[in-house]
Amino acid sequence: MTRDQESSYDLSYIVMRMIALDVDRKEISLITALSEPAIRDIESRFKGTRLLNVPEVPLRDPFLFTCRDDLSKSDASFIDEVVRRRPHIFIPELLEELLEEHCIKSTADNVLIELRKRGLRRQQVYKFAKGRLEELRDQYDDIISSYTYDKLVFVGESQVETKNAFSPTVSSPQKPRQTRSTSRRSEPRPARSNAVSALGHEGVIHSEVFDHELRVAESTKFFKELVRRMSKSRRSVIALDPSFTRRDAKISDICNKA
Repeated sequence: MTRDQESSYDLSYIVMRMIALDVDRKEISLITALSEPAIRDIESRFKGTRLLNVPEVPLRDPFLFTCRDDLSKSDASFIDEVVRRRPHIFIPELLEELLEEHCIKSTADNVLIELRKRGLRRQQVYKFAKGRLEELRDQYDDIISSYTYDKLVFVGESQVETKNAFSPTVSSPQKPRQTRSTSRRSEPRPARSNAVSALGHEGVIHSEVFDHELRVAESTKFFKELVRRMSKSRRSVIALDPSFTRRDAKISDICNKA
């Protein structure tokens, strides 16, 4: 299979996945830069077939290889892959609309963070996000102020391993905020573990977070406070699906009691 054939095959797969999600053909055209007649042609050629089961699939392509039995792959990962393969035609507003419309557990912001982890330059991410990451930083500033924000969001800039990049940092001294209740403020504050790494910026728990980080975070008041504050946000949802582990379910219990 030539490179052009592989590229055409990848694009056909992406089109068929979006058709399976009932995405409007005009939106598919915007995302893939294909004409609507070309999309209809792909649909007529591949409809009713298991696209990835043909013998010519190049096994060296990790994306195609891991998606061989496609229906088990999450839609969030699929859209993440669309963006990764074709960032030059990435449309932030459309992507976010698709994510929300199809109730995908990830969000456009989490996809952008994943893109940065995979090596996209910072200015590219900011261009795509149109300031959304900065809005999130302001929104959750009182929660994540004790962490090195650039390391949290822009993992991979200096090829640092993720586990090291999520290590707690010492924040600069800040003036204590005045609160109505002085009794709570007088309590010794727990060591701030990396609870932020257990949650996406929109409050979505990621399965791949390190067990050690979660064990530490579960036992802290800070983790419960983090969940409580994030759950008040308009778009913050603790998302669970059948693929999540018992560990995630345990975290969900903590979230519900917070």
